[in-house]
Amino acid sequence: MKCFHPLQVLRHPASYAVVFFGFICWIIFLADSGRESVFFTFVEQLPLGDKLGHAGLFGVLALLANLGFGLRYLKHPAIQLGSLAVLVFALGEELTQYFFPQRTMDLADAAADIFGITVATLISLWIRRKNTRLSR
Repeated sequence: MKCFHPLQVLRHPASYAVVFFGFICWIIFLADSGRESVFFTFVEQLPLGDKLGHAGLFGVLALLANLGFGLRYLKHPAIQLGSLAVLVFALGEELTQYFFPQRTMDLADAAADIFGITVATLISLWIRRKNTRLSR
């Protein structure tokens, strides 16, 4: 049976991570500068939309980053290199909101970020395990 490998499906997974990171930076810029966006309007209409947005954005970024780093990890498979990088970025971004009067530093947002990153890490571990079994 041929081995499923996500890096073959996404020919350049690191490129997808970089583009998505740029998209998130643009969203952060809009929020920090107090500008309106169709994304903000949409998220405000959903119950828990802000938290779902945080979990979704940072979860997708973590998954793409993990794939971009070739599912590499630090000392233990559960510490995915991409997830760790996104976690540092997400928490740093949440802390910088303290310095913007139109933003609110929110622990619930940070928890949503961590939740999304955790789900992405679990998916990455599943992909890694599946690839290891199929390649034997």
